[in-house]
Amino acid sequence: MVATILSAQATDKSVNKATPKLFEAFGTPEKLAEAEIDEIEQLIKTIGLYRSKAKNLQGMAQRLLVDYGGEVPSEMHDLVSLPGVGRKTANVVRSVSLGLPGLPVDTHVSRIVQRLGITNETDPVKIENAVALCCQMMNMAILASGLSCMEDKCVLLESLTAPNVF
Repeated sequence: MVATILSAQATDKSVNKATPKLFEAFGTPEKLAEAEIDEIEQLIKTIGLYRSKAKNLQGMAQRLLVDYGGEVPSEMHDLVSLPGVGRKTANVVRSVSLGLPGLPVDTHVSRIVQRLGITNETDPVKIENAVALCCQMMNMAILASGLSCMEDKCVLLESLTAPNVF
């Protein structure tokens, strides 16, 4: 979660440079929560918006300790209540760290789903819902195709198309 908070409006290169130093100095929520803001800032100053990110990192660590016993919560509403954690960061944490469903929608994902014709929405939540619906439709198509192939002969299902998929 720390690296994802740092990554907002920053390059991967700058985040990858700062993150190991930060983890070496403050490798636990307890250490990060107790750190001096200027110490955190010094370790991440190569990253854009480092002052606000330092405050958010410390606030996030403090909230993890006080509200969640030092554990990263799994529910979206709990994650986005943490300082510095928006929907995209919460979805990254859910999908990558916790193995839960989550689609981190950024400008790149938004542009791709629009080009594919999946949705014209620009709101990240609506994009998540449109992609989820699209995936459900594709899964149903795959299931239906597999069931028809289980019969005596495999039948090509030309009529099986999902609108706005590709």
